[in-house]
Amino acid sequence: MSEAADAAVESSTPLFDVVINMPPGARLEEIERKARDVAGIAPDRIERLVQVLRSSPQAKIGSGVTREKADLAQEQFSKAGLLVTVTPLLTIQAAMAGNYDGTFCCPACDKRVVLPENRQCPACGIFVDKVTEEFLLRRKLLEQERGKIEFAQAKSSKDSEKRAREMLEASVRAKVREELEKEYGIKREKPGLFPGSARLFKAVGLIGLLAFAFFGGRGFSTDGLPWSKSSSGKEGAASTAMSADSLEKTAQAAGAVADGATGGAAGSPGAPGSTGDPDVDDPLIQAIAGKPTGGKQLTLEQALAASKTLAKSVGNTTADRAMAGGAVGGKAGNAASQAANDAIDSAIDNPASSSGSGASTTAVSVAGGTSVGGGNTSASGISFTGGNAAGSAAGNATGTGAGSVTVPKLTKQVLTAEFARMLAEIGQSARARGVLKAAMASMDPAAEPEAAVALRSAELRSQAWAIQRREALPTGKAAEELKVRILAVANPMERTQLQAQTAVILSRGGQLPAELPRAFLSLAADSLKTVAAASQPQALGDLAVSMAEVFSNETSARARAGSWSKAQASAAQIEGLIAQAPDSWTRLRLYAVDHQIQQQLGQTDKARKSLEAALAQAGKNSNLAERATWLRSIAQLGDAAAQEQMDTTTATLESQLEKKSGLEKAQALSQLAFLYAQGGLPARAEKYRRMAQSTAGLSPAESAAIHTDLIVRSDLAMARVLQGLGRYAEAEAMLQRVGGYLF
Repeated sequence: MSEAADAAVESSTPLFDVVINMPPGARLEEIERKARDVAGIAPDRIERLVQVLRSSPQAKIGSGVTREKADLAQEQFSKAGLLVTVTPLLTIQAAMAGNYDGTFCCPACDKRVVLPENRQCPACGIFVDKVTEEFLLRRKLLEQERGKIEFAQAKSSKDSEKRAREMLEASVRAKVREELEKEYGIKREKPGLFPGSARLFKAVGLIGLLAFAFFGGRGFSTDGLPWSKSSSGKEGAASTAMSADSLEKTAQAAGAVADGATGGAAGSPGAPGSTGDPDVDDPLIQAIAGKPTGGKQLTLEQALAASKTLAKSVGNTTADRAMAGGAVGGKAGNAASQAANDAIDSAIDNPASSSGSGASTTAVSVAGGTSVGGGNTSASGISFTGGNAAGSAAGNATGTGAGSVTVPKLTKQVLTAEFARMLAEIGQSARARGVLKAAMASMDPAAEPEAAVALRSAELRSQAWAIQRREALPTGKAAEELKVRILAVANPMERTQLQAQTAVILSRGGQLPAELPRAFLSLAADSLKTVAAASQPQALGDLAVSMAEVFSNETSARARAGSWSKAQASAAQIEGLIAQAPDSWTRLRLYAVDHQIQQQLGQTDKARKSLEAALAQAGKNSNLAERATWLRSIAQLGDAAAQEQMDTTTATLESQLEKKSGLEKAQALSQLAFLYAQGGLPARAEKYRRMAQSTAGLSPAESAAIHTDLIVRSDLAMARVLQGLGRYAEAEAMLQRVGGYLF
């Protein structure tokens, strides 16, 4: 070779030499055939190749070619059956014009430094060659979180300084005013209970009134009060006896404990009938078993009747006018509901005394859509007593008025199943089992198939929650038993949904191995094949959403553990599910789940696009009630859905509902109320709850169904939020109230 050939080539890009070799035992005719038929090499190049290979088994087909040409040649000639060798060529890169200070920008700390031989940044101490995409993402999230904390601390410090200034200003102002009053000879009377010359007489009068209230309250029972006479009649006594009898039967069928707790708080130390078992002595289980827990229990029928009676007592006839088909203006209906709530507040401010220990002074307004209480709440948390017209109406409604409203048994059973599922989800498995045991004991599976499906689903999902929290040990054996029980379900559609929902539950929190929920997803995919063709799109969509939720839970667990590459791999699987979504309902839910995942990974732009896509899918639905349900699902699956975008969408839906009436409008407004209740925004939830209750054009059955949903599901949603916020006493009061409604 000449010196020119050996010299390095000057090039700004890497160059390569390509050499081919005849493999041992290969025939030239076979190589020629493959080059023509398989590799697709041009005939003239094949002819030159054959001539070269006949004279030598090795040939150089490329000298100083780019990477693209070298890769293309390697691919083609390898298909022809030849051995291809690509060798980098020594090249010299032209020097860049300009000044260079010899520094390097560190990708970890973004500082320009002079790198030593080991390439370790002297500013941050990190080896620059080991900086990966995962490291950069972690640093970005760290900076974001640090900025949030610093902002919160700065805001707290600023607020503290502002309060200190205000206190100082108030103190100085008081001193200045005192000096000026002294200078001008102004005397100020010291504030007392009663100002002026009549202070003594008013004080004596107040003491007299308090003494009369104390001794009069001890001298008269509640049966002697005017507003309690209606509830002591024959009709009220008959309804009470029937209720007690039905509850006693339920208690016997559910295996309730022997009669014991008749006064005081159930299960409290020294309480009569206490067994020492916390599950048996639990006040909610006692209420389900039909045992008194200190307050008067209200059923759904009594609550609905109380709402109408209470509304009438303050001039609110919205419910009756709606049932009669009369039009009610939105402002007038809301004003009437507000008047009912004001009457309840007045009843709480002036409560009447109630006989018996542990009695409650709680007023419940279903017309207003909210429950408010005063005094000491009993174990059951339910009682109707009051010192004015509102309290009187509520007290009367619990007696004679309860029979005027009937809630279907199936509705109660479905709501009971939801109640049990929520108890299991928030970690109260023993209570969930007690609720389901009592509900199943009073049900005939053959005659009530829909109720049987709802209760069976609640029972199996409660068992899955117990496994997820490691309450059922060993985990493997408990999961196998649950799998066998689900496989025994005869209906393919129900079996598929149960397996998918179980996978979602088991993947929560990342406490169990990822293989366990994926095993249930595989079972669901197998069961999907046996679903009828007409139901397969729905089953496929539900399974896809469950898979997305499992991937979301895996992403969250891996991100918390610092495995960013694995977290991104789990998140990437959502895109494939969205592309294969069978319908808009499925695609909308998948976008909502993707929004949650992208928020967890810090991809704000991608999260915003996913939420916009989900809301766009919901906006295409012409059925307003169904659209509201879709929006509620977006808020639930999206977890951290942007409030501003959700508010804009719900406001648009609200404006479209103004001209509507009837069941579709009431259902849509109820879904919006549940949406904001689940989001922990009681004021917004209350607004839509009142609008739903003042909807015109509802039949008696439809009105009862809407009121029942608002009574139970609103309390369940708020109880879940309060439990998550750590406000356990308030959540417990709501759970006690729901238990009183359903049992």
